[in-house]
Amino acid sequence: MSEGWDLPVPKIAVGDPALQLPTDVATEGQASIESKLRNIIIPSIEFNGSRFADVIEFLSQKSADLDSGEADPSKRGVNIVIDSSADPGTNYEDLPVTVRLSNIPLENALSYAARLVGMKYRVDNF
Repeated sequence: MSEGWDLPVPKIAVGDPALQLPTDVATEGQASIESKLRNIIIPSIEFNGSRFADVIEFLSQKSADLDSGEADPSKRGVNIVIDSSADPGTNYEDLPVTVRLSNIPLENALSYAARLVGMKYRVDNF
């Protein structure tokens, strides 16, 4: 009776396409963005009561200027979007930000600026 339960295991050669796992494009894109956030170093940031939206625009533009690892100019930098849908009663874009930082990874600068206005950031692949 136990022989009826044994199913034959097909042989697959190394390099066989059946062994290749599907590539998750969203995961690759997210990993690329996270890498840029860690590796793009902003030499200096200084804002005194500037609008949060202006700080985010500066970080986005600076990330494109400093993204030397990307050959395609249209893919340089990180697109940063303010999403205040969780709290529609607050206009986060106009909240003031005062910050002075130097030689800081984009990830830390973004996190710090977001925390100053009571927000968090997340990475989405668009």
